[in-house]
Amino acid sequence: MVLNKFIKHVGLCVILVKMIGCSPKVNTETEAQLVQLDSLNKKAREYLKIDLDTAEMISRTVFNQAVNDSDFVNEASASLILGRYYYEKGICDSSIWMFRNALHIGQELGDSLLIGKGLTNIATSYMCTGDFRTSLIYSDSAYKVFSPHFKFEYMAKAASNAAISHIQMDQYEEAKPWFQKAILHGQRSENTSFLVNLYNNYGLFNRDFGSKDTGRYYLNKAIELARRENYHVSLGTIYLNYGQDLQKENPALSKAYLDSAYIISKQYKLHDLEEIVLGAKAISLRDMGMPVDVVGDAYEAYVKKVKDNEELGNSQSFAEFGVKYNIAEKESENLRLINNIQKKEHKQRLIVIVALLLLLTSIFIIRSLYMRHRLAVLDKQIYQQKIDALLKSQEIQNIDTMLEVQADERTRIAAELHDRLGSILSAVKLNFSSMEEHFGDQQESAKVRFNVVKTLIDDATSEVRKISHDMASGVLAKFGLLHAVDHLKQALEASGKIKINLYVHGMDERLSGTQEMILYRILQELISNALKHGIADDIDVHFIKENGKVTLIVEDNGTGFDEKEIQKSTGLGLPNIRKRIESAGGKFNIDSNHKSGTTVILELPIIA
Repeated sequence: MVLNKFIKHVGLCVILVKMIGCSPKVNTETEAQLVQLDSLNKKAREYLKIDLDTAEMISRTVFNQAVNDSDFVNEASASLILGRYYYEKGICDSSIWMFRNALHIGQELGDSLLIGKGLTNIATSYMCTGDFRTSLIYSDSAYKVFSPHFKFEYMAKAASNAAISHIQMDQYEEAKPWFQKAILHGQRSENTSFLVNLYNNYGLFNRDFGSKDTGRYYLNKAIELARRENYHVSLGTIYLNYGQDLQKENPALSKAYLDSAYIISKQYKLHDLEEIVLGAKAISLRDMGMPVDVVGDAYEAYVKKVKDNEELGNSQSFAEFGVKYNIAEKESENLRLINNIQKKEHKQRLIVIVALLLLLTSIFIIRSLYMRHRLAVLDKQIYQQKIDALLKSQEIQNIDTMLEVQADERTRIAAELHDRLGSILSAVKLNFSSMEEHFGDQQESAKVRFNVVKTLIDDATSEVRKISHDMASGVLAKFGLLHAVDHLKQALEASGKIKINLYVHGMDERLSGTQEMILYRILQELISNALKHGIADDIDVHFIKENGKVTLIVEDNGTGFDEKEIQKSTGLGLPNIRKRIESAGGKFNIDSNHKSGTTVILELPIIA
């Protein structure tokens, strides 16, 4: 139906354009109307954040006009806005219909971005109906549409929707890899606000269904990013979540987090957040066993805030009515005046273009002078970085050499003990044993002393064998993976130029010798890469053992690299690590760019 309207509006010439070279003509009035509708759609999107009804009124006008003019692009944009309006109002079926309309237009126009947006929004609307299985199907389809085009933000949103659908269906193991995909893609996108929400959601997910240590780790990342970007609403919400989570476990710490959330809500006039925080603070004071009058005052503050918010909502509704009336009147006037404005703009563009050319010429000259100075400074910095990288590379080589020398020396001493001293003791024992047959019945006391000495020789022989075995086996085989990793950590940090943070969860029992050796060698290689190639000075290492598998996460703050370079490079060794993990039945994921360092996540099934 959409395609038929398109043909009717443009004419048969569109179908024949490749054969006879004709093309449809669009008059100036039509172009002005397209610009006008696009401008109104942008306004409607802005009002979605502050006034849903006004957004609906504007986008409904655009939708009807676009359908009448067969303007498919603006019809699709208006459909997405109206779908969002219905979703926020809880009218799920109408929301799905609008998003489907945008999806169909995207399919007719071959617009992959519009197709992906339509699929993602339909998935969200099916969550509204409680049909999470269907929502999961649309989220997976949206992810596959965005992936070939590297639309990282949209990929992250689709993966996040899939994770939430799995959680709603109590499929927690299936939700985890979707969350990890969402975070990896979110880190590559420029939408830091959405990344804060991802960190927060994954932290809460692990807190409730996975590792509490991992949960706290990602909640802390959310707080750190929200602070850095000044996302006050997100920061206040995370503090609130922390406070509510700790109400029974640690009421005093819970109160501290809730106080921080309250300060943010007051400072930035976040009335809804303030209301929820006051209620949580009252519960926290009650759990702390505070006096009845203190708890009562807290509850009274909460009730007062609820009433204030209700009154504020009523007063806003009257104000909104006036605003909507004025907006409608102004938009009607804009429709009449826009043609006159565009004529004036055409004349003004010539003046602006000339002014811009002069400005760009000036900027180019100034920038050339600045870049010349900047390049001189960068040359010095690059030289210093090369010196630092060379020093770190030399340190790694020295440490590797030291460990190899220690291992060789231990093996040599073990061989000396076993081969030389062990052989001597064996010979003594053999000759000493031959004396036993010369004792007669009259020499019982001498025979007793003989047996004592013989026992001591046996003990000495066994002890030499044990010592040589222990020295040859090394730290890893004798004490286990974590002890060996801690030994490596201390050796590297002794240089004073690298900090390694080790986090362990669930590693109460040792793994098999083969798996411990695989993980230890891989960790050595990843740390070596971070120092040699990434020039990192801070590395986080996580060992997590749960649900029949062990997970190793290595994050560094180095310069990172383009993942396409992995296949070309022979120095990083990452393809070999990937093959080694996959041959052992595990999984290997890596995320790296030149802004945020490198994160490597690998999983191995535990073999008994």
